[in-house]
Amino acid sequence: LLVLENTHTRAGGTVLTPALTKALASAAQRHGTYVHLDGARLANAAVALDVPLRELASPANTVSFSLNKGLCAPMGSILAGQAKVIELARKTLSRLGGASIHKAGIPAAAGLLALELVDRLADDHRRARKLGSLLQQIEGVRLDPERIETNIVLVDVSRTGLLPDELLPLLAERGVLALERDTNRVRFVTHRLIGDAEVPKAAEVVAAVVAGYAPEV
Repeated sequence: LLVLENTHTRAGGTVLTPALTKALASAAQRHGTYVHLDGARLANAAVALDVPLRELASPANTVSFSLNKGLCAPMGSILAGQAKVIELARKTLSRLGGASIHKAGIPAAAGLLALELVDRLADDHRRARKLGSLLQQIEGVRLDPERIETNIVLVDVSRTGLLPDELLPLLAERGVLALERDTNRVRFVTHRLIGDAEVPKAAEVVAAVVAGYAPEV
């Protein structure tokens, strides 16, 4: 089994192009290997590359697609593939208790609406680039702006005097939420509830917190 992820979360939301996806999938399938595409943020990749979703998804045997990440539906994801695979997936889901969700039409309606708002993701990407450019100006904060391809901003804070697990609570107290990526890096994500006004405010909070804990020279 070859599993591809697009966008690649650990790499900071970077995208796999249609050509690379096809080349990797073709190489695997020539050797009889099944290809699954983890497309939780596939809509972000499609918008960033300005290509149809089907162009990124078609090389894989199966594709999972999240409705509640960048698309911001309350819950839900889609599994696409050949009919026999989906039939097996339905049976497996039932055995695991996943078929016990009642009133599924309500979250499904939200998912349908989310699919109509895919183009809006371009705003998230633009705001992520803006956030990256502002964070880059903070002393001790390091990031590669060329790596910001979608809505994820990975920031190295190892030179700020604060470890991620020390920095994040201080940011949260001031209304800025982020996640620890590893022992040196913090992950910021832009989404539908983050507008143009919130981006500089978030950067200002980070700058203020870092300035208060900057290591002595």
